[in-house]
Amino acid sequence: MGLLFSRLTLAQKFLAFLQFASVIPLLVVGFTSYTIAANVLREESARYAAELLTAQKDYLERYLEEMSGLTENLAKSEAVRAALEYRTPAESPVVRYTAQANITRQLGAYPGLQGLVSIDLFTLDGVHYHVGATGNAIQIRPEVKKSSTPRRSTAAAA
Repeated sequence: MGLLFSRLTLAQKFLAFLQFASVIPLLVVGFTSYTIAANVLREESARYAAELLTAQKDYLERYLEEMSGLTENLAKSEAVRAALEYRTPAESPVVRYTAQANITRQLGAYPGLQGLVSIDLFTLDGVHYHVGATGNAIQIRPEVKKSSTPRRSTAAAA
């Protein structure tokens, strides 16, 4: 190494000194700052994702609480219960419209339930109550209707 360094001219020795004194430390500082910035960005994005997840969880919990309140109020409503227990709704449109008006009123009392625009209720006899936005046509899949309608137990029927 000493032999190689002794053959260099003064200008070449000066350039070699500048390499070690400026360019190499600059590369080290650049690499270090890049690594630190990348870590900070990674940590900040993870923190933001965690905050976003927490906010979404809180929103869903509030939404679920309001849905629970709505279903509880519908279950306590005498008009709704009378309509669901009424055996032949065709004979009493008053019962049907009273229940639909009550459901509509209760649906309007929950403005926090954004996106909930209608409610479908089915009696044990298969009568369908639809309240809210209708769209073009109401298409209820038979398998969904069958799975959402509770089955009567033999003990309750006796």
